[in-house]
Amino acid sequence: MSDFCIIEGITAVSAVINNMKKPVSNSSRRITELYFDSSKLQKYDRSMYSRYVFLKQNALECNYRFTELPPEELNKIFSGNTHGGIGAKCLCPEIEVLTENPIKDCAFYCYLDGIDDPFNLGYIIRTLYPLGCSGIILSPNNKLVTSPATVIKSSAGITEMIDIFTATPEQFCAVMHKRSYKIACAAIRDSVACANADFTPPIALVIGGEKRGISRKILEQSDMNVRIDYAIPFNGSLPSVCATSVLAYEISKFINK
Repeated sequence: MSDFCIIEGITAVSAVINNMKKPVSNSSRRITELYFDSSKLQKYDRSMYSRYVFLKQNALECNYRFTELPPEELNKIFSGNTHGGIGAKCLCPEIEVLTENPIKDCAFYCYLDGIDDPFNLGYIIRTLYPLGCSGIILSPNNKLVTSPATVIKSSAGITEMIDIFTATPEQFCAVMHKRSYKIACAAIRDSVACANADFTPPIALVIGGEKRGISRKILEQSDMNVRIDYAIPFNGSLPSVCATSVLAYEISKFINK
């Protein structure tokens, strides 16, 4: 069943609009009403005026209502204070369940298993995209479903540029192995240093949440566990965002080799 959310800021809003204009969209999210701070145009500002024109011109093409409101009215709608006078009401349908069909033949995908913080989830998605990740698979009860506005904004709108699916650990492993993907888990036991690992695509990286780690059901079907070797003795683990950055960078070296 579809729900609505309020997204804030020109980056997130523009990402949704640009995705809506694509012949084939990465996301089924749709803006129903665009909110613009009417006071922003009282003093001429070139960048704000260009945003106003862009948002208003796309209202007809993308079929959303363009509403100008004073700041005090916008404050009743927006929850944050970094929106810059721009936000939108969005229709957020359910995320597509992972199947074999949309998976590319030889690419890099990432399964995020239980990332509980919506900001961290957004930062991870923002990191994976420029490092060549073709798609992200989330566990069913994920923060893009429960806190979409925060994830979209913290990802700088990348949620609208990359394919995102949902799957249980069993579904993920079944689909990836059927498509001949090697599953690589960020885990210590029986691991190889990421600097020495063979990340030749097709490869599916698995990152676990900082509280519970990676599901046992995935670890049991992992083809390779990889670790990050530190420069000094250290028994702790990196935050999920940092670990993702390091591992995705290593994988990016194998893409288009």
